[in-house]
Amino acid sequence: MQGMPNMSLPSTSMSQAQPNMQSMPPTMMPPVMPNRGPDGQVIGPMLPGMDPMNSQMMGPMMESGPCPMMDPATGQMMPPWTLPSMVGPDGQLVKQPITYRLSVLYPPNPQAPPPTTRERPPGCRTVFIGGLPENATEEHVVDVFAKCGEIQTVRMSKKNFCHIRYCAEYCVDNAIYLSGWRMRIDNCSDGPNTGRLHVDFAQARDDLYEWECKQRAAEREARHRTRIMEDLNRTPSPPPVVHFSDHEAHTVTEEIRGENTERIENWGMAMDILMTWLERGDCNKRNAHTFYTMIQVASSHVKRLLGEQTEYEQELTKMKEDFRKKMSSICVQFSQIERVFGSAGKQKVWDHFTKAQRKNLTTWKKQLQDVQTLTKENTMVEEDMDLEDDQEKEEPSKKKKKCNPDKLREESEEWACQAQTYRNEVESVKADMKTELETKEQQIKILQQTLQGMQQQLLDAQKKSGNLPGFLMDSQEKKTRAKSPSKAKDSPEKKQEAVSVEEQPVKASVIETADLSGVENEIKEEPSKPKIPLAGEDARLVAVISTFLNVHPFGAGADYIWSYLLRVDPSIKYKEVEQLMEKYDTCFTMEVEGVGANLARKWKLIAFKPE
Repeated sequence: MQGMPNMSLPSTSMSQAQPNMQSMPPTMMPPVMPNRGPDGQVIGPMLPGMDPMNSQMMGPMMESGPCPMMDPATGQMMPPWTLPSMVGPDGQLVKQPITYRLSVLYPPNPQAPPPTTRERPPGCRTVFIGGLPENATEEHVVDVFAKCGEIQTVRMSKKNFCHIRYCAEYCVDNAIYLSGWRMRIDNCSDGPNTGRLHVDFAQARDDLYEWECKQRAAEREARHRTRIMEDLNRTPSPPPVVHFSDHEAHTVTEEIRGENTERIENWGMAMDILMTWLERGDCNKRNAHTFYTMIQVASSHVKRLLGEQTEYEQELTKMKEDFRKKMSSICVQFSQIERVFGSAGKQKVWDHFTKAQRKNLTTWKKQLQDVQTLTKENTMVEEDMDLEDDQEKEEPSKKKKKCNPDKLREESEEWACQAQTYRNEVESVKADMKTELETKEQQIKILQQTLQGMQQQLLDAQKKSGNLPGFLMDSQEKKTRAKSPSKAKDSPEKKQEAVSVEEQPVKASVIETADLSGVENEIKEEPSKPKIPLAGEDARLVAVISTFLNVHPFGAGADYIWSYLLRVDPSIKYKEVEQLMEKYDTCFTMEVEGVGANLARKWKLIAFKPE
């Protein structure tokens, strides 16, 4: 039974009373009493169930034969973490009780859920410990939690809880590990000496303040490092200009005169110093003669610089002349080699060479021609540059830029190719559009002929049945119909024949259009309703729309119909399509379908539907 003291534990549970070395943080090693032999020498750690006087097992452990913690081969004590009971049947480590000087901690049930903790505050170094036994004192708490790390302060409460503040943040993690363990003072299982520990993070103002101070210090250090890096990467400032004095003025004058040194850097620095003094306003009436002397010395360099410029130009002219002479000599040598190849290419000499030799001679001759061409181009470019330089010298106000004719020719050819490409594309588009327009016109003509045939068939059928309206009858037919009204009534065979003619379906390859429905509506409608004539562009569009809606029996939107009509007439507008369909309401109707966001307006063809 785990509630009994260590002295009376049975041999089968002795291994469970040992602390689990591998299941604890490195800073939470349980205290181990020294194990001394009969002569007083330390021979190993003191384990529960041992007699501290003679290092022998006491109680029931003596009856179980040899000590299970002794190695039978060597007779030495085995380390607690090498005991077989430290590893469970499933191969997982089993937490063992931890024995302290004043209390014992027993691990929680492995099947119990892990203890819950609040969110860790920033810089937390304080923990809340609840569930302490009633008889627990500050000494008992320190005995257990001092092994987790160095404790700074302990605040005990009379309600079985306390607060511990550590010196470091990592100690809090070690203390949180003991949450859920059961604490027994002096290993007693009675109520006042037993309690289930609950360890959690505590939010303390001191911890937050110190953490904020550390953060601010880190930010200051980062800013300082950034500033140092910026200073290191910044380009160095120019050396400061010395203030004006008679001694400095004399030094600057000597530097400008160039008697002490011939380095250009010193002369340039001296000129910068003189310019800075003049811009600062250091020149006054008292030292004006000094500044005048320095300016006079600087002006004396103009003649020297002009002389150097003349010398450099003469050297350049001489070098150009030498270059021309050498280039002319090279050209003469090229021409001589070319004459040699010409002589070798004559028939009486050429026949004596082998095929490979002829091939090599041809290759060498071609290489020579390429080199000559390149040399001539370079010579022409240099001559053009020299000519431009001469023109600039003679007429500096009239600068003419010489254009490269080869480059202009290439650009013109490129533009001509692009123009031809665009022209071909336009012609292909025009041909495609023309083909489409011819196809549409043929379709419209076929539709018109079909409509005319259908109208004629309808009129013939009505004429045979005697139901032809009066405004469509000739004067002679009206007289004949007025003379024999009874014959028309007493001829059931003719009526049946007329009905049969009417009922015969007209099988055509095109769809019904609005003209036929207009004729039927004119017969059935009241004479008071105005009739809208259908001709010209409207008839053409109505025929196309009717053809389109015939293959869409469930209707189509106005934008869909408009996109289709744009292929026939690219200039038609969306509003014109809607007005056209609203105008001929006997052919087209608009229906609203759907609910909410799926609400849609669709146009349908109703020319051949009975009213």
